[in-house]
Amino acid sequence: MVRRLCNNNGLFHAFGWSGNKGAGMLLRRITKHVKDQNWFAVGIDFVIVVIGVGVALAAGEWMSARALKSDLKSAEVNIHAELYSNYLNALERLAVKDCHGRQIREVADQLKDTEKPWMPLEPFPARTGMAGALGSVLRTPYRGAWQTRAWQAASDGNLLIHMDPERRNALSDAFSISETIGGYQDSIFTKQSELKALMIATELSATDRLRYYDTLAEIDAASALIEVGSEALISIVENLDVSLNHEFEQQFLDDLASRNKAGFEVYGDCFVTMTLSDK
Repeated sequence: MVRRLCNNNGLFHAFGWSGNKGAGMLLRRITKHVKDQNWFAVGIDFVIVVIGVGVALAAGEWMSARALKSDLKSAEVNIHAELYSNYLNALERLAVKDCHGRQIREVADQLKDTEKPWMPLEPFPARTGMAGALGSVLRTPYRGAWQTRAWQAASDGNLLIHMDPERRNALSDAFSISETIGGYQDSIFTKQSELKALMIATELSATDRLRYYDTLAEIDAASALIEVGSEALISIVENLDVSLNHEFEQQFLDDLASRNKAGFEVYGDCFVTMTLSDK
């Protein structure tokens, strides 16, 4: 046991000794004191070993913590980039909130008016191609890339334990909301495909109308949850001190301008210009 402890180079470096030479010196001292039955000296040597081991372990933990903090600082660059990407998606959802709600109400009114024959709906083309070759009944921005990978990787790597708890909790809420929104958005995309028959149908029975109305109601409910989540996400991001590198910041601003331009082209005057908070 004594030999194993004495072979710990970190212990001897802590006391100004070096490698095997320091280990041999201490081991010889302890052996001599035991032979001489100088128990006081043995006790002192034991205390030196214990303190040395403690110092070595503390130094190792300090170096490990320092490395993890450095890794966290690097990881935060990607975490912030993903956070702002999700933030932009949330801004866009709210920018089309009124337009989207109006579309849903118009289709719902037509489905409820059983006195009038059904007239096929005009498809809306999607600039991103997410509506497929057939187009879509509802104009809705589909952003499947609600990103959480960098945050999850930092969590799996135990880097988040070195983050300020309040900040960590806020970021955790933001990425949890982002993941939930992504799930609702995927469900809307699937449900919208069920409405495409409304672009070719010339007759709808009362049963058909009720079935499509139910599908539309599910889209409406999921959309409302996305909008509530988007508001919460925007609030969290705008109240956090998030730093971005220059390259990503410029890319983000270019993307914001591009989406604003596309929004007016697709939605017209009911599109609300996306702006950034001054916070």
